[in-house]
Amino acid sequence: MKKSSLKKIAAALAMSAVAVTASSVNAFAEANNGYSDDAIAASDVRPVATVTKEVITLDEAKANPGRTVNITISGGTDQKWASSGMHVYYDSRLTLANTPVGTPDVESGTATKYLSMNVKADPTASEQNMKGFFVATAGTGDFGLDGVYATFTLTLPADVKEGDVFPIDIFYKSNENAEDMFLDAQRAKGAMQGYFFTKGIYNAQTNPFSAPAEDVAKVSALADISKDADGYIAIEGGTPVVTTTTQAPVTTTTQAPVTTTTKAVTTTATKAPATTSATQAPVTTVTATATATASATDANASGTKTTAKTTAKTTAKTTAKTTAKTTAKNNNSPKTGVAGVGVAAAGLAAAVATAFVLRKKED
Repeated sequence: MKKSSLKKIAAALAMSAVAVTASSVNAFAEANNGYSDDAIAASDVRPVATVTKEVITLDEAKANPGRTVNITISGGTDQKWASSGMHVYYDSRLTLANTPVGTPDVESGTATKYLSMNVKADPTASEQNMKGFFVATAGTGDFGLDGVYATFTLTLPADVKEGDVFPIDIFYKSNENAEDMFLDAQRAKGAMQGYFFTKGIYNAQTNPFSAPAEDVAKVSALADISKDADGYIAIEGGTPVVTTTTQAPVTTTTQAPVTTTTKAVTTTATKAPATTSATQAPVTTVTATATATASATDANASGTKTTAKTTAKTTAKTTAKTTAKTTAKNNNSPKTGVAGVGVAAAGLAAAVATAFVLRKKED
C-alpha cells in the first residue's frame, strides 16, 4: 500500500474521531447530509443497520452475563462504501471491556474486514444517561460489504432481574468540524449517507422504533423502550402488559313488576224484610139515642169530652151493648178487632258477582 494511501485513511479516521469529543450542535438536523427526502429515496444504495435484539431468561442472564452484540449492515452495499463513523450507545448498567491498549474492545466483522477500523470511548454518552463509543472505518477503495459491521460483548450487572431492559442505540452526531458518516471512498454518494441516518437506523424523528410484539409479550417493559433504540438485551418477566377494552355501556331497562290484585268476591244476601200485614176488621159502632141527653163541652189540650147525665149514660150503654151483641150473633160476623189473618211473606234475594283474576303473562 502506498504511503499516500495510508495518510488518506488516517486522515479519514481522524476526521471521524473528532465527533467523539465535540459537543453535538444538533443531534439530527444534518443527518440527511443536505439531501432532500426525494433525493434520499432515489439513492441507488440504501444501507440499513441492524442491532442485536435479544430476550433471555433470568437463569441464562445469571449463567452467562456476557452477551454478544452485533451491528449488521445490509441493503446491497457490497463494495459501495468505505468511510463510516457512528456513535454506539448502550445502557449505563452494562459494561464493555477494554483492549490491552485501553480502547473499547470492539472488533471488525465480515462487512469491515477489508477496511481499517478505529474505536474510541465516548464520554459524552453520559449526556444521554448512557455509555458509548465511537467507531470509524476507512479504505483505499469501496471495500465495505453487507454483513457484521462490528461485534462486541456487553456484560449484564450482577443484580439483573426479571423484566430488565437494556437498550442499545446508534446515535448520530455532528458539529461544525466533523460529522458521523457512511460514504464511498470518493465521497460521491452523499444520498447514501442521508438514507443511512434517516431511514437505515431507528430515530424518533423519521423512523421510530418499537419492539416486536412477541418480545413485548415476554417483557412488558419493552413496550416503553425509547423510539431511538436500535437493539436491546431484555430479561423475561416483569409485570405483564394489560390491554383494557372499554365496552360500550349497556343500558338495561327494568320493567316495573306487574301487580295482580285479586278482588274478593263478596256475596251479599239481602234478606227481604218480613212483612206482616194485619187487616183489622172494621169496628161497628152502634149509637144509641138516649131519651134525655145532656151535653156539656169541656175544652182542654187533649180533645173534647162529652158528658151525659148518669141516667142517660147508663141507659145508652146498656142498650148499645144489648143491641150490638144481638146483631153480631145474628150476622155470624168475626169478632170485633179481628178482621182476618195477616199473611207474612219473606223473600231471599242473592246478588252473585263474577270475579276476574288477572294472570301475569309468563315471559
